[in-house]
Amino acid sequence: MEIEETNFQLKLHPIKLKSVNITEISIKLKKHPSEIIFENGEFNFSSGKSEYNAANHLIAVFVKVEIGYEAGTKNSPVMLRVELFGEFEVDETNFDIQELGSWADNNAPVLLFPYLREHVYSLSLRSGLTPIILPLIEVPVFNLNK
Repeated sequence: MEIEETNFQLKLHPIKLKSVNITEISIKLKKHPSEIIFENGEFNFSSGKSEYNAANHLIAVFVKVEIGYEAGTKNSPVMLRVELFGEFEVDETNFDIQELGSWADNNAPVLLFPYLREHVYSLSLRSGLTPIILPLIEVPVFNLNK
């Protein structure tokens, strides 16, 4: 199979991801991994944000995924939690700071989701489970109006 390459210029976004930091990563298996049949897709996702630090031009966005912590499922054979946050640097000359809250609520969690996916996958694999793969999510559209 031959692959055709296309060259194009990437336009950089005025908000840059500066770091990704884990705050919690845990897994608890209540059975031997060979006895656990896990159906991908059953997970809880949440996110939040810090106040914007205008002096450093930084905002932190937190994301968390939990599997097996749903109400009434204390007997879940797998309990997995991954929580992390990303620090984003904002170029205020090219981004309307009034839109930052909306961007942090809607776009930033989508940017951090692949990091959650990788940690869930590798943690489940290292625990002897069939790897848990978080599903793809829809990306919200955000238009920057100047």
